[in-house]
Amino acid sequence: MLKLEPMSKVRIIAAKAQTERLVGALYSFGGVEVRQTVSERQERPAEEFGEISRELVRLRALAERLAVKGGKIRKATLAEALEEARQIPAQEFENLFAQAAKARQEAERAGSRASELEPFKGLNVKQETLRNGLLSFHYAKPRKTAKDVEAAFAKARVPFQAQQAGEYFLYAFPKAREAQAKPILEAQTTGALGIPQANASFKSELAEARALQASALRDLEQAGEKIAALKRKHAARLADSIKALELHSRKAQLPSRFAASDFAVTVEGWVPSKNFGKLEKAVAEATAGKTVVEKVATKEHPPSVLDNPKAIRPFEFLVRFFSLPSEHELDPTIFISMTFPVFFGMILGDVGYGLCAVLLALFLRSKFKKGFYRDVSGMMLLSGLSTTAFGFVYTEFFGFNNIFGYHWTPLIHRLEAEGLAELMALVIFIGMLHLALGFIIGAVTAYREKEWKHAVAKTSWLFAEIGLIAFLASSAGITFFELIVQFTAFAPGWFWGALGVIGMAGIAATEGAVALMELPGLFSNLFSYLRIMALGVSAVILALIIDKIPLQPSLEPMGLLSFILFAAFFVLAHIGALMLGLFESSIQSLRLHYVEFFSKFYRGGGIAFNPLSREMEGEV
Repeated sequence: MLKLEPMSKVRIIAAKAQTERLVGALYSFGGVEVRQTVSERQERPAEEFGEISRELVRLRALAERLAVKGGKIRKATLAEALEEARQIPAQEFENLFAQAAKARQEAERAGSRASELEPFKGLNVKQETLRNGLLSFHYAKPRKTAKDVEAAFAKARVPFQAQQAGEYFLYAFPKAREAQAKPILEAQTTGALGIPQANASFKSELAEARALQASALRDLEQAGEKIAALKRKHAARLADSIKALELHSRKAQLPSRFAASDFAVTVEGWVPSKNFGKLEKAVAEATAGKTVVEKVATKEHPPSVLDNPKAIRPFEFLVRFFSLPSEHELDPTIFISMTFPVFFGMILGDVGYGLCAVLLALFLRSKFKKGFYRDVSGMMLLSGLSTTAFGFVYTEFFGFNNIFGYHWTPLIHRLEAEGLAELMALVIFIGMLHLALGFIIGAVTAYREKEWKHAVAKTSWLFAEIGLIAFLASSAGITFFELIVQFTAFAPGWFWGALGVIGMAGIAATEGAVALMELPGLFSNLFSYLRIMALGVSAVILALIIDKIPLQPSLEPMGLLSFILFAAFFVLAHIGALMLGLFESSIQSLRLHYVEFFSKFYRGGGIAFNPLSREMEGEV
């Protein structure tokens, strides 16, 4: 629980003819991590790897085009997986994709042609006229009025003809007078359009383009429907086939991690020490004893495997999220599982909110059997129970000062001066113990690593923390140190002062006098725990504000309507307050662990254990 799972490095030597059976045995066993074995010569992937890769490329490309994801991991032989994959009509899909692409191109081309012809649909001019080489044409809208354009042509004595087509006019004039006409048209017209080529009237060609576009869109829709129907029929098989072939692909690639010679292969990896015998037996049975399985002495850092009871296993997520412990470090999961819910509950501290958190956790547990949300549900369940317990301590139920209609005297009243002082003293006392626990773990870790100087340093920091805080508490008479005074009253103040001085001397001797400059930071860490009180008070004030919403039932229509609206707002406001409380309580509790607590002992940097069983599940 505190210690990491003991790990052993293993080496397996097998006859080359046993490679396939060895791979099968390793994957069947699952609980071994196979590392790349360093050698001048590496074994090649299995012969079937090429065929698997080609099939995977084909299926993945199809899945990407169809937006198919997921898939279930099914146990199937390679032959069964390949046969299942070949039943997916990839060529039929490709033909439909090609039809859809062709129809899309035709629709876009026809649509572009229709857009080009649209402004000319009202123009009734023969195409032969537009191809007259003696005339120039200009199709545009007058800037002001058509008469202004006519007047400008008349003033310049340039002969012209104009035909209106909606907002546009077609101006025709002799090509020989283009030099005089062009400035007039630039000044008097706007939105000029190039006249498109056409074999018939613009109106008829526009109708033809629209008909072609509609036909292409129908073809595109039909192709899409066929693709969708085919996808519904084969999507699950496609996703499952990809999963199955990916597993066989990993198995086929596994030999490339082996060292090879002409007659043998060697594979190295890591396995939990307690499972070494099972691995040895599994390999021996699969290869008829034609292998050697041995433990290897090494200075390499083993993978870090957390080993905790099921009840607190969800909190391993918080450790992995920060960093796995290294080889000689203690696993902090057990400590987080105790203190995280306590901090969470002290902040939120409401029976109503706590019960809601418990119900939400139970709902998540019913929906998710593993993974992130399963871990979250486990942490939320304990945190919700803690919130409920502290709700009874504070006597708060959705902000009200009674629980299920019963008025209880709170042990700590968070909105009264006396209660705030008690809560502040409790928070500071818990903070001191939490930091002290961090220093103790740091000293134990250093002792396990045989870093004696570092162990003395951590012990000195522990003495300095407890001694200085207890001395200050006993001599200063400050309110928020009252609880510390009660628990340190068995010794006089000078004793705690001497303990603090001894601690500072030890710090100076092991880490240098400069390290004493970090003592103010120690007190800063301690006072950071006051955020538990501050956030808790803000949470209850928010709940009280929501409780001020007037809820007065009435039989009058307007009174009933206002009651329904206010009741809905009341419920939604409390849901929002609950979500905010869950978020803030989680973040701030986590911060106290990652910043204040972990900084006293935790380095992390451990290497994750990636056994073949996890590769089989597609987690790597």
